[in-house]
Amino acid sequence: MTRNYSEDQAALIEQGQIQRHPLGNWFVAYYVPKALSKGRIEDFLRVPKFNEPLSDRLAFWPQVRNRWDEEKNSAVAIETDNGFITIFGIPACMG
Repeated sequence: MTRNYSEDQAALIEQGQIQRHPLGNWFVAYYVPKALSKGRIEDFLRVPKFNEPLSDRLAFWPQVRNRWDEEKNSAVAIETDNGFITIFGIPACMG
């Protein structure tokens, strides 16, 4: 059976393990608590390659955030032992 990384990661949002906070019409913030990021910081910081298939290489794929926020700018705040690392995302048009 093939693992569905998109569904697994979407469930983290739906269950509130990764918190989603819409901040207006064009911006959304996600919060990844230390309990979820501990020992996996690199997995949350990786950037996907062009047309890379979903895998366990990234802990929070942009395609997962796209389900709710396809045209919104985003910030993903990842809690660490030393504070937060924040990644900003801006939607792009590939047309």
